[in-house]
Amino acid sequence: MSDAEETGMIVTADFRAWTEPDRPAKKRVNKRQQLPVQPVRNILVIDTETTTDPTQALTFGGWIHGRVETDGTVTRLAEGIFHADDLEDTDPDGYRTLRREALKGVAHVTPRTREADRHIRFETRT
Repeated sequence: MSDAEETGMIVTADFRAWTEPDRPAKKRVNKRQQLPVQPVRNILVIDTETTTDPTQALTFGGWIHGRVETDGTVTRLAEGIFHADDLEDTDPDGYRTLRREALKGVAHVTPRTREADRHIRFETRT
């Protein structure tokens, strides 16, 4: 029996995922209508934390900016922490913890990359 079953707690989970069919549908493509595909050069990865109530309001999040190199590797250029505009008022301890981590932390950027920003940026949502 799981912990959730023992306590009578209901656990709800939502998942988002990209899926592809086992056999892609064959499409007739007019070669004149095909546009050249530009390679992805920059990526932005964002992870957020929200409140657990129905509004799921933003509390804080983190981001990483990277550049995709021609060999497919990613050079990490910058990272940061952002927070709800009112976090300092609604969760002063949480705000102080985030600020302290941002100020003392060193960004996990690719070493020996001239344009990489070694400081973790700390900013509000807006």
